[in-house]
Parts: sequence; structure tokens; C-alpha cells
Amino acid sequence: MTPSQLAPDPHLNRLFPHGAAVLLTDGLFLHQPHEAAKILTWFRHIILNSKAPRTWKLCSRPRLKDWLLTLQADRTMEDGKVYVQCYGEVWRILKDEYMEQGAPEEEQPTSEAPMCFMGEVSAFDESVGKGVATNAEVDKETIAQNDKVLLEWFAGYAMTKLEHFRRFDVVTGALSGDEQHQETKDKYQNKWSHIEIVTAEDLYRKHRVPDWDVLNKEEEKRVKSMKKRWAEEDAANAVTERVEVPGGRKAAVKG
Repeated sequence: MTPSQLAPDPHLNRLFPHGAAVLLTDGLFLHQPHEAAKILTWFRHIILNSKAPRTWKLCSRPRLKDWLLTLQADRTMEDGKVYVQCYGEVWRILKDEYMEQGAPEEEQPTSEAPMCFMGEVSAFDESVGKGVATNAEVDKETIAQNDKVLLEWFAGYAMTKLEHFRRFDVVTGALSGDEQHQETKDKYQNKWSHIEIVTAEDLYRKHRVPDWDVLNKEEEKRVKSMKKRWAEEDAANAVTERVEVPGGRKAAVKG
């Protein structure tokens, strides 16, 4: 049994928390979507399958899945593929049992869910990135404003979760060495010392994120395991079938 299969106890907290909460910004999804896909894939395959429950969490914008689907539909076929991948990873991470019963999808993941989303904020433009065929056409100023709102929300969220996580990382869409990224990092980390603003490359080094080859092998193992389970279920169903017999009773017959 892996740590992620253990049932978490909501009444217990670690004296010395470890793990991390990681914010994926709009800038990451729009400026470096392939890195966003890699982080999501790493989180699902490596983190959720090897770390203790409730010690890691991904955070992002409101209604993330709906937004990703819209981006995919608006982009060219080639540019839209990565958003299909991102959507699929989020969908697999947020299983049905992690969603509040009766709540609209995306709105209310449970507190035990491995992802959480910022609520609606008037200063946050949920339409950013929509209606354009390529990411080269997106409004960079609006993205920067959205990331500022997300960062401020995450800083407050982190203050309420210090007993749960050891690190709080904000992943931007900047490249390592970018001057604007460094300015943003200096500005906000001086203001909120409990969070760290990083690029995707920084995150890979910090948390030892493996290359795509390793992640793809993990996906192949998952698919192979699923096919094996389905084959076993089909074989079991073929061996015994439930059939009607006179008198309204059911009997089992060998296949």
C-alpha cells in the first residue's frame, strides 16, 4: 500500500509539516503551457503515488477545467493539444470523491482534495486567453494582473495552512533569468516571506521533477495496469453469467 492510499485523518496534524502547496498561475498556462502539463503530470504520477496524504496540494484559478477546454477550442489544432493534456491531468487528479456533492463541478473541491481553486474575485479576469488562435496573441497585461491577484490570494491561503505544508511555491510563466520575474520575486517575497516565486525550471530543480521520459513510462505503466484490470473483469464476467430460469429465479451458468 502506498502512502497515497492511506485514509487521511482530518483531526490529526503533523507537528513538523512537509510537502508543499504549489500555485500554477495564468502566466504559466498561457506562456509555458507545456511546462504546466509537465507539472500536472508529475504531480499525478509521482507526488500522489508516493507522498503521504494531505501533504501536497496544487492551487490555481477559478473554474480551471472549463477555462482549459475553452483555450483548447479557441486555439489551432496544434496549439490546442497541450490544453487537452492539461485538462485530462486535472480531471484525473480531481476524482469524483474529491468534489462536494451537489456543488457545480470546479466550484468546491473538498478540503481533502489534492487541488484547490481561488474563488471569484472581481479584479480577476476569467476570460484572459480566450478568443485567440495562438498564445502569442494573449493580453500580457491582463495576465500579469491576474497573476498578481492569484499571488495575493495564495499568500493569504498559505498563512492559514502553515501547519499543513512546509513550502509554498508560486510558478510563473517566466523563464529563468528573466528580469521581470526577478523584480516580481523581489517585490512579493520581501512582502510575504513565507512564499517563494519560481519559474518552472526552478521548480524542477527544487523538487527533483523527472524528465518527460520517466513521466511517460509512468503513464505507460498506468495504462497497462488498467488494461490488465479490464481484461480480468471481462474474463470474470465471461465465466459466470446470470440468466433467468422458470419461476423468476436466477442461476449462474458457466461460459
